[in-house]
Amino acid sequence: MKFKYFLAVALIVFLAVNLRTAVTSFSPIVFFIREELALTALTESLIAATAPVMFAFGAWVGTRPARVLGLEMTSLIVGLMIVAGHLLRGFAISGEWLMVGSLIALAGMGVGNLILPSIIRRYFPNKIGLLTTVYITFISFGTFIPPLIAVPIAESFGWRVSLAQWAVLAALILIPAFGLLKENKEVELSAKPAKLPLSKSPTAVAVMMIFLVSGITAYLAFGWLPTIAVEHAGVDVSQAALLLTIFAFVGLPSGLVAPLLAEKFPNSQWIIVAGAGISGIIGALGFIFIPDLVFVFVLFLGAAQLTFPLSLTLFNLRSRNPDTVLQVSSYAQFLGYGAASVTTLSVGFISDLAGGWELILGFIALSNLLVITAAISLARKNFIEDELAPPL
Repeated sequence: MKFKYFLAVALIVFLAVNLRTAVTSFSPIVFFIREELALTALTESLIAATAPVMFAFGAWVGTRPARVLGLEMTSLIVGLMIVAGHLLRGFAISGEWLMVGSLIALAGMGVGNLILPSIIRRYFPNKIGLLTTVYITFISFGTFIPPLIAVPIAESFGWRVSLAQWAVLAALILIPAFGLLKENKEVELSAKPAKLPLSKSPTAVAVMMIFLVSGITAYLAFGWLPTIAVEHAGVDVSQAALLLTIFAFVGLPSGLVAPLLAEKFPNSQWIIVAGAGISGIIGALGFIFIPDLVFVFVLFLGAAQLTFPLSLTLFNLRSRNPDTVLQVSSYAQFLGYGAASVTTLSVGFISDLAGGWELILGFIALSNLLVITAAISLARKNFIEDELAPPL
């Protein structure tokens, strides 16, 4: 293997493992931070909502730096942003500075989300499936490891070290990104395709709904699961962090298997989607009514997250050409991350007004009914372009 391909693999791995660390490293230790920085419910809600907001923002603006500066230079800037954001979070002197650090780190991660598939296509056009599996695997590692160690580090060295330590991992991005700068070039602009009226395609709407519900459930969990577990299920802080780790970890094997099954057995796509929706409903309702078994029901909530990699796969499997894939991806991610932003931001206020977490958990259960509805639409096995084509 040429050295540049070794560097490209390293860049893919280091980018992927850093794309969620700022998301899942905060909520498990918010109890340590809350008293020292006098965080309000508004500040906590804003920080929890920062991830989907910045991911939507990154998907919207990320093509510009990639096209103007090149993928490799953009990767270097992404790495610097993530490092700076983690350090600002660790050295924050107020809730406002904590928010600034979160915005910077997560903006970098949002752009990283967008450019990673393009890096894979540039360097490994004949191994996209393999490198995508690597990409998903390391994103999963970067999702479930932070909550696993956040509390022990905070207890031993303080919450500042627990947050700032991730800057060291992010700094690894800079090594291959810098090494690949000689390969840097602007991304070529393609002809702008005709804009498709995707809201008129039942299949496009179904795929969007799957991604949307996945985003709502994931970011509610990333932002609030430890707090819900402590206040509703009565677990301690360490157990709450473990629950978030379990939620994130369960998504790893299902996330690797579900896309392969969807591609190999296209007639079963709707069954996999429906199963994920049912799993989400069981998890949320179990959380409400049998909180003593919270460690069981978090497994169901985690398993429901196979909808995330599955929806990314369906962007391709239900489209006939690359232009449609790009438009469906933008359509689903913009609405999905937008919905996740609104719901995550609202949670703190709703729980205060309701005096508990039952309403939020019930909302998660209801939203997963939409996944089952989407599955029924996918059972028709239609392609998006065919639904939008004028009748003959």
